[in-house]
Amino acid sequence: MIARLVVYPIQPGTEDQVRAWLAELRDRYAKTGGLVHGVLMLRSAPPQLAQLLVFESAAALQAYLSSETYRAFLNEYRTRFLNPAGSALEQVFETVEVVQPAAAG
Repeated sequence: MIARLVVYPIQPGTEDQVRAWLAELRDRYAKTGGLVHGVLMLRSAPPQLAQLLVFESAAALQAYLSSETYRAFLNEYRTRFLNPAGSALEQVFETVEVVQPAAAG
């Protein structure tokens, strides 16, 4: 598996709009091929949107980066929420270990 973490700066005061947008994104990402896990996070100070996506393979990640879903995400982010004073931080990790919660019992 391979994980991609990106932190995007957002315009101050748009946090509520971003929360609504995250609900829309959840439905889109549910249909993304090769996606094993996805976490969309919002931070208030400084305002940031973080996206952690775990894919089954590097090929699945590359397919996502070439997809209309990704292009639409970037376009919406840039036109609605981009904070030009900041810059996005992207990191890609090989997933070495997945921790599952212990079974109740």
